[in-house]
Amino acid sequence: MSTFDELIENAKGLPESLWPTEWTVPLLLIHSASLGEAHQPFYTKVDTNFEPEQSLLAFISAAPPDVFAFTKRSPETPFQDRIFVGRSRTNDVILSARGVSKLHCYFRSSNDSWVLADAGSKNGTFLSGERQDARKEIALEGSADIRIGPIRTIFLTPPALLSLLRRVT
Repeated sequence: MSTFDELIENAKGLPESLWPTEWTVPLLLIHSASLGEAHQPFYTKVDTNFEPEQSLLAFISAAPPDVFAFTKRSPETPFQDRIFVGRSRTNDVILSARGVSKLHCYFRSSNDSWVLADAGSKNGTFLSGERQDARKEIALEGSADIRIGPIRTIFLTPPALLSLLRRVT
């Protein structure tokens, strides 16, 4: 895992024409500080005026988030088309926080796009403030504000990341 600041510095060191070859997989942005404060969620109410672009800029401005690239896989993961998230060490993204289930949710690659599904977690997986039904896959586009139990994350497809990098570099 690296930080978003490191990602920005990497982008500044490359010509913009090379960015699409450098970042080809989705990213999950996570504030690692939130892992120690899981009893105080970042995002608890439904925001009926949810605006992904404003929310994304506020998220990265609050503190440099950590970056998890979807190329890093746990060797114990049986399904190669999925990225598993939860407390257990067998997950691809490990969130060691109260309120996160051992296997909380997963992301799956589907026809050049990605879907998200809650894996039957106790505290739920929320997309743009709305709790998702267990085991029901929902398509993700561009950037998505996702709360995994008490942990707020941002999912970025490569085009959304490139758009963001153009705005912040």
